[in-house]
Amino acid sequence: MVDYYQGWRMVSSLQLLLVSQQDWFLRTNLGQLYHSYLVVPQ
Repeated sequence: MVDYYQGWRMVSSLQLLLVSQQDWFLRTNLGQLYHSYLVVPQ
């Protein structure tokens, strides 16, 4: 039971890390797209 709980905590923290990294990646990509397509006049 304790091993399962520790494993679940490790997996959930890894998921949180991946989600935050993905969110940062999406934000930077969206920012670059916004800057290149909307801010810079075509």
